Amino acid sequence: MLNDIEWAPSLMCADFSRLGEEIHNLTHAGVHRWHFDVMDGHFVPNLTLGPDVLVSVRQLTQLPIDVHLMVESPEQFVEMMIDAGADRIYFHIEATRTPSRLIRHIRSRGVQAGVAINPATPPAFLESILHEVDGILVMTVDPGFAGQAFMPHVVDHIAYLKGQLDERNLQVPLMVDGQMHLQTVPRVVNAGAKQIVLGTSGLFRESDYEAALKRLQESATSGGISLG
Repeated sequence: MLNDIEWAPSLMCADFSRLGEEIHNLTHAGVHRWHFDVMDGHFVPNLTLGPDVLVSVRQLTQLPIDVHLMVESPEQFVEMMIDAGADRIYFHIEATRTPSRLIRHIRSRGVQAGVAINPATPPAFLESILHEVDGILVMTVDPGFAGQAFMPHVVDHIAYLKGQLDERNLQVPLMVDGQMHLQTVPRVVNAGAKQIVLGTSGLFRESDYEAALKRLQESATSGGISLG
């Protein structure tokens, strides 16, 4: 039942002094796709990866790359990320007034379009575009910094969106990002998530990536450890 879960390492958590080795080892361990965070210092307070790094990553892997735009005016970033090699682009529903137009533009360039949503945003805000997107990214922490606490109420958001997708018979994957580890992965998977972004707490602090992924899979299957 859980064999279709996809694991997506967040590349901002990788060791950039040996990025090629990290990508090779994670690929060998069995990850399914890459998560590439882009921050502009405005929508979120810090800065991270840009198109030049994405070009390098694209040359190192055949796996799909999801670009997560945590930026104001995502329309200004889409073209450069498509040209750099993105396979799917997530933009935040909170960051644009014309989500349908942006979705259509991204897809017209042959790239999948996804929408991301912050923990404080009601998931009902996405209902009008569920039939248009290729993926939904649900944040369980406020975007911008690693190491924040998991927000349990977001599990209800995931379940709500899964219900809405099922009612419409839409096969749109729910991806979850933020403090995904042995204790939290089962909760979001049980709520309907199929794609999991893994950062420091869930993967990169481990010395054996293959063993870490196996433990995560087992935790999702068994139900994990309660957070209370």
